[in-house]
Amino acid sequence: MTAYEEIPEAAKAAPSTATAPAEPATIAGLPSENPSASYWLHDPSSVLLGHRSTPELPAEADVVVIGSGITGSFAADKLVGSGDGGSVLLLEAREACFGATGRNGGHCQPMIYYSAPDVAGFELANFHFLDGFVAKNNIDCDWHRQPQGGVHAFLDQDLFDAAVAVVDALAKKQPGLAKQVAVVRAGAPAVTAGPNDTPVTLKDLRLRDGVVGALVQKHAASVWPYKLVAWVLERLVKTQPSSKFNLQTNTPATKLTKDDGQGWLVETPRGTVKAKAVLLATNGYTSHLLPPSLADLIVPVRAQVAALVPPTTASGGPAAILASSYVFMGHDYEFSDGRGERDEYLVQRPFVDAASSKVGPGGHLILGGGRERAANSGVGVWRDDEVEPVVAEFLRTHLAPALDVGDEGEPPAPLKADYEWTGVMGFSRDHHPWVGQVPSEILGEPADDASSLYIAAGFSGHGMPSTSLCGRAVAKLIRKDLKWTSAEGAEAEEADHPLPDCHWLTTERLEKVRATCAPVAETDKRGFIVDFQGMLEARLAGQ
Repeated sequence: MTAYEEIPEAAKAAPSTATAPAEPATIAGLPSENPSASYWLHDPSSVLLGHRSTPELPAEADVVVIGSGITGSFAADKLVGSGDGGSVLLLEAREACFGATGRNGGHCQPMIYYSAPDVAGFELANFHFLDGFVAKNNIDCDWHRQPQGGVHAFLDQDLFDAAVAVVDALAKKQPGLAKQVAVVRAGAPAVTAGPNDTPVTLKDLRLRDGVVGALVQKHAASVWPYKLVAWVLERLVKTQPSSKFNLQTNTPATKLTKDDGQGWLVETPRGTVKAKAVLLATNGYTSHLLPPSLADLIVPVRAQVAALVPPTTASGGPAAILASSYVFMGHDYEFSDGRGERDEYLVQRPFVDAASSKVGPGGHLILGGGRERAANSGVGVWRDDEVEPVVAEFLRTHLAPALDVGDEGEPPAPLKADYEWTGVMGFSRDHHPWVGQVPSEILGEPADDASSLYIAAGFSGHGMPSTSLCGRAVAKLIRKDLKWTSAEGAEAEEADHPLPDCHWLTTERLEKVRATCAPVAETDKRGFIVDFQGMLEARLAGQ
């Protein structure tokens, strides 16, 4: 057997750029045993809490999926699928979906102007897939399409001008995609924007004088992410025998070892499982199980989110009901060391009593961001068991200059936070997720051998518009490699949503990334201007 800690000396002696990073990267530990309390997890599923489909850990399974967030859950759902197949074991280090999916900002918005056309198209397809999936199955997960779309508010003129230049270039190359984005300028007449092409100004979008302009994307939704994933997992455990689908919570995978024969040995504190194939849906924790030489590809980065109590009127009603989700982008001039970039994201939870619009326990403003104020901007941090006070204070106070949420006073009083929590993202070195089978040569194995190790991770804090279809794409690949047959028509729903080439994990991509992309810790400091300029150059080059 060859454990990752015992990669053959021959592989170490003459590494290619595919097997050796230029400098060491953070190796993530296991998920924290006592994580911070996320708003999304305050009402966990009674079916899933502590769930183990069998009292004992199975000794073997055809496929072991590690990670029960949205990627792993949708992958498991596709693996079980319809037609002939084998056994699927889903391992989760903590409770089901208590990782990044249960700790994110609760919004799903494709990045149209900020992505390559094939990526933008894929994210749109993912958005519509989720929209249809929730509607078809009547899933109670508070999926709400935003009436005014997704608003990207810019706090500085240079950033806004750079973003508008990208949109203008997109209009020349991909007019269909460009129509999904409207440019709203300060002091200018209303422009049609959002899913209903409604005329709006910055004031109509509830943006204050601190905003110099905005881009409005048609497609945006808010969602209770945990409840979406919980529905998928509950359906699996309720409808499938444990011989076909087995969920084992509180069972961390601690080590992967290549078996003498075919497949892998997955070690856990409760025993070892032999698997024909393993899927890592572990995002920010992926480096804990991959060889150290690959740790630079997906780096853990900690984010922080707050559930803020919205201001109320004298009668107790909500002071503001938001019709959009928001992203705020700008320079943070309190810093002079290159980490002063603001990037906050906001959705509002539905009010409990929609008819009377009384706040009740609802209407929370779910605001994430402030990462530039955290130590090292959270890069390399894989623990989610604490919140940073300086970030918490920022989130409670820094909506006021940009967004009218009905707060009053000069300056408005800080908002109260009912929940404050952190979550661990997985930042990819080239900003694209890594999906597919890990090439054997990267693992120090003969190149002509199939590794049977698969991955879908590295979503760089932008997973909701891509994870579900990425999970299903890699599951489809595993089914094909294991020669599992699918019922007629079962693959049709993925046929029109091919994974972008830049998402697939290949040796060629890895070598290119190592040769052309700076490490995550470095690119995280470069700022939006550099990103926009790079996107503009790509647009003008016809990409």
